[in-house]
Amino acid sequence: PKNIADGEELWEPLSSYQPLYDHPTWKKWGEYAAGTKHGGGDFMVLEEFITAIQEDRTPSVDVYDAVTWSSVFTLSMESVEMGGKVIAFPDFRSKVKI
Repeated sequence: PKNIADGEELWEPLSSYQPLYDHPTWKKWGEYAAGTKHGGGDFMVLEEFITAIQEDRTPSVDVYDAVTWSSVFTLSMESVEMGGKVIAFPDFRSKVKI
């Protein structure tokens, strides 16, 4: 479809296609998850963790992902305090001694 005012192509709403391409886990739990915190994001991470334990496999979000995500706020505050300086994410995996 085109915009009547200027003839430009219009984007179709994502909602027309999204259900077709939703992840199978969202199709299973999405209605319930959407009513939880962060639009279901927290629920989905927890569901994946529990499923990984039940299936005896490594979760798709591991402890290194979690600590990296959790460091965003602290690193952002450090950047602000330093006038917007770019702060590199620590490589948490390199600190592991096996």
